[in-house]
Amino acid sequence: MDGTNEYFIIVEKKVLFGGLTSFCKSLALWFSLHYIFNLEYDKAVNEVALFMQEFVFGLPASKVKKNSTYLTVSSDVQTFTAT
Repeated sequence: MDGTNEYFIIVEKKVLFGGLTSFCKSLALWFSLHYIFNLEYDKAVNEVALFMQEFVFGLPASKVKKNSTYLTVSSDVQTFTAT
């Protein structure tokens, strides 16, 4: 109601981190937890998380099965950025 946003990191239905006010920091923390503990991404966000892992954070995602849509989009991004 007051215009401030709060973000929470929830693991196994328990709040691990709460009251985070920065979306960017929350996203980086969420990603870091997955990467450090080698957790699988949820199916609903798998392609977005893989894209961030490879293209935003520059980390390999070779062990993860990638679907055809992801491969098409990522190759298009590589082609676009190479020119």
